[in-house]
Amino acid sequence: MFSVDKWHTYRLDEIADIQGGGTPFRSESSYFNGAIPWATPTDLPTIGLIGELQETKHSITEQGLKNSSAKLIAPGSVLFSSRASIGKIAITNKACATNQGFANFTPHEGIVDKWFLAYLLCRYTPEIVNLAGKTTFLEVPRGKLKAFHIAIPPVNEQRRIVARIKECMERVEEIEALRKKSVEE
Repeated sequence: MFSVDKWHTYRLDEIADIQGGGTPFRSESSYFNGAIPWATPTDLPTIGLIGELQETKHSITEQGLKNSSAKLIAPGSVLFSSRASIGKIAITNKACATNQGFANFTPHEGIVDKWFLAYLLCRYTPEIVNLAGKTTFLEVPRGKLKAFHIAIPPVNEQRRIVARIKECMERVEEIEALRKKSVEE
């Protein structure tokens, strides 16, 4: 059993380094088709699902990285789409870059587990969407996202919660597979 009194409230920027992405000039062909995976929101799972970043449709070169606002995102970071389709989430297991439609969270070791942060961001996506305001083209300002407050338990409790969530998600996948099979028969 967990104890809520051991949970502490933090601003998102107190538990993770948060940085955006960028797009090199598309007119400069030497900036693309390089060795650096470059994620766009279409590379991430559907809103509400969380997974590891798989192959990206596009890649950029070192020159493209250096000549744009794109940044190299560390493995183990949580990618969160913060523009238009707000709330697509993936965890990267390799260094990558993203376009400007992201807020990328590199968790602070010993404070927050990457999977716990991903699930927490998923849980708070409706509130985060509200930070975008009422504009035609929704985008969450990074400053507002950094100041967003969340409560988290100690890391060992986070990992226990993540294990339980993953166990439940496996059961959901099993049920979906059985449902699909029964419909096909």
